[in-house]
Amino acid sequence: MLPSLATDLNTEKLHALRKMKFLATSLFILMAIIFIVSGILEKTIPSFSFVKAFSEAAMVGALADWFAVVALFRHPFGIPIPHTAIIPKSKDNIGRSLADFMETHFLNEQAIREKISNSGPSHTAAEWLINNDNRNKITESIRSFIPEIFGILQNEEIKLFLINNLKNNLKNIKLSGLLKTILESLTKNNQHEKWIKTVISELRKIINKNKDVIREKVKEQTPWWTFGALDEKIYNKIISGINDFIEDFEYNSDNKFRKELNQKITKLITGLTDDEKLIAKVEDFKDKMIDNEVLTNNLALFIENLSNKLTEDINSKDSEILKLTDSAILKFAAGLKDNKSLQSKIDLHIEELAVNLISKNADKISSIITERIEKWDSKEISDVLEVQIGRDLQFIRINGTLVGGIVGLGIYVVGRMIS
Repeated sequence: MLPSLATDLNTEKLHALRKMKFLATSLFILMAIIFIVSGILEKTIPSFSFVKAFSEAAMVGALADWFAVVALFRHPFGIPIPHTAIIPKSKDNIGRSLADFMETHFLNEQAIREKISNSGPSHTAAEWLINNDNRNKITESIRSFIPEIFGILQNEEIKLFLINNLKNNLKNIKLSGLLKTILESLTKNNQHEKWIKTVISELRKIINKNKDVIREKVKEQTPWWTFGALDEKIYNKIISGINDFIEDFEYNSDNKFRKELNQKITKLITGLTDDEKLIAKVEDFKDKMIDNEVLTNNLALFIENLSNKLTEDINSKDSEILKLTDSAILKFAAGLKDNKSLQSKIDLHIEELAVNLISKNADKISSIITERIEKWDSKEISDVLEVQIGRDLQFIRINGTLVGGIVGLGIYVVGRMIS
């Protein structure tokens, strides 16, 4: 249902319109009084004929312009004179013309590009964001709406809906293809070798850090009757063997196990591309993991804990999240303000986005204007327009009164001179 146009009848403008109508009408009445008085005095004082001529022409001008102004909005005296009540009768045509005007002059690509280019939106945004008060408005808005969003997430039905949607989206992801892409990325230019070396290096650190634990384990496993004589020798051989294996694996590209690992990775990548059974196993494993109730429960618990923690932080006086947000916004704005090149790129993207959104939908936007005006009541739109512009139109009546009087007086004087 469309909101009534009556809500647009601004009380202040309505009062101003009535005031100007009263002034214009009062001026007409004044001219009528002057006309009558000067007509009486003219008989004894001939010079009053000039006053009479002025007031007479002024009344004609006032009536003519009153008719012109009133005819825009309604039939004068309620009489359906042709070509009156122009706005109510032409409402739909006015709507179409206004829509066409908007589309032609405001919603075209050139106008949009000029507006954005001249306004420099990214620079304006940067300056706005640097202001502390403006950033406070943003953080306070976050403080207001984030807890509300997390409050919605506490609803069990909504939580379950989100989890099920997440699980369905995860099922639509082809895990075999994702693994293949990851492995190909890791093995490109032997990048995976760095990861292998990192893992091996960490393994060496763990072993060296836990030598005492290994020594104790060796001691527990050797026969009691050796009285510990072999413990140290066995321990040294184990540590030495492990370190030699790790060192050879890490630094020797011809290491047997290293070659086997690379071959298995290559075979796995190929299998994830061509081996239907392997692909099916990977996808089946993924689906079983997703359907596992433990995952559902953990996701629900994760959402609940996360929303509680974030809400608690945001509601606190010294919120770390809001501090980080404010700091990030300030850093971004300061960097953007001094970076003309980045501003140009962002403005260009905004420009292209605006052109795509507005100019390509200009016909739809203009049709909204046309359809909306067509649905408005003719009398209502006439009343609203009169309130909006009627005050200024009353000056036409006032000017018509004065100009009519001056022109009439001039004609009267010329006539007297000729006669």
